[in-house]
Amino acid sequence: MTRKYDKLDFRPVVSADNGYNQIRADYAVKTLKINSEYRLTLAKSRMDAYHDYQNRLKVYAHRKLIDFWDQSRLDPIIARFNKSNHVSVWFEIKRLFQGGQLARIDSDFYDLLTTVPEALTW
Repeated sequence: MTRKYDKLDFRPVVSADNGYNQIRADYAVKTLKINSEYRLTLAKSRMDAYHDYQNRLKVYAHRKLIDFWDQSRLDPIIARFNKSNHVSVWFEIKRLFQGGQLARIDSDFYDLLTTVPEALTW
């Protein structure tokens, strides 16, 4: 497994055609110091959420592929997954996967999402 980070920085995704929204997003990150060393609790909380998403997805994959649960039994796992904290972390994970960066950052998580790609729609 490859991990090239120890915390998740918040990086707003703004469409390339909207410079005003990028300026607003950059200002919010800078003003709120979301990624600074002064907000280590928040960075740790995002990493905890990252690992929580990964663990929940492992449970889902195991139940689906090893235990052969039907969809009615998998749906509560998905529902709990969607109620997790730090939804922005999940969006970032999906963005990194779709852009190919997740394979370099965390090959285990990348492989997991490749195994259960339906999770990308949650």
